[in-house]
Amino acid sequence: MATETKKSTKTKTAKKTAKAPSGKAKAVVAPVKKKVATAVAVTPADQFKRWSFGFGILYVLQGLAIVLFGSKAAATVSTQYLSVDALSSDANGHQMLAPAMRHLGDIRLAWIVAALFIVLAAVHVVMGYASRDWRERMLARGINELRGGAMALAGGLMVVVIALLGGISDLATLVLLFVSAAAGCLLGLGAEAMVARNGGKMSRLSHLLCGLAVTSAIVPWLVFAGQIISARLYGGFIPTYLYWLYASTFVLFASGMWLTHWRVLRKGNWADAGYTERAFMVLTFVAATAFAWQVYAGALHA
Repeated sequence: MATETKKSTKTKTAKKTAKAPSGKAKAVVAPVKKKVATAVAVTPADQFKRWSFGFGILYVLQGLAIVLFGSKAAATVSTQYLSVDALSSDANGHQMLAPAMRHLGDIRLAWIVAALFIVLAAVHVVMGYASRDWRERMLARGINELRGGAMALAGGLMVVVIALLGGISDLATLVLLFVSAAAGCLLGLGAEAMVARNGGKMSRLSHLLCGLAVTSAIVPWLVFAGQIISARLYGGFIPTYLYWLYASTFVLFASGMWLTHWRVLRKGNWADAGYTERAFMVLTFVAATAFAWQVYAGALHA
């Protein structure tokens, strides 16, 4: 009897087990691994590289546009020297000297403006292709010699074009104006380097360099002011677009000196080398673009 009771108990248990609904069994779901996107931080050196390539491409495109669509307008380049005036010497019975002028040739203005863009494009491409170590060291030091050189060459070429459009053709004068404008940019860079070596502190020498930079940069504008005064006094003529070119380029040159001043002081955002380099890139691009297309509209438009 005991054996039969055990068998019946096992049978009931088996039946209950068999009656258990199979549809309600819980399915085991394998855990899904979520892919977490890791954001790659853009370093100041990488940002500097991108900006350099971007502006380099824009400069190349504008240079090509000036060459393709600019007219063949040319400016005269001459040289002045002292010579014997034969007629005055014969009339006075002794040797008389007088200034003489020699025509050296004509130079197409479109080529000078295109050269401005080519110089800036080349420097920006070089800065973009430079090694990562160079970019990191440059930003750490806070001194970019390539930027200073590009601004010096671009400023010199801009001043030469303005001088040619304003009637200055003497080669020696053109060279002096170019050197004066370029020296203003390079002296400003020298002041930056001096302050960087002194740990961000101004010294007498850095103050002197800043003063020389401002003086050198303002000389071409004093010459242009003299040209305007002479034209007004002696019945000359200066086209309207040239007045705008004088004014806008002067403001942009002054803005460059202002940026250099704040960089030398290294206060606020200007203590950040990456911020400063981007600011100079934007200013140089605005200055070159505004200058070139004003020249195109006034003198190179076919």
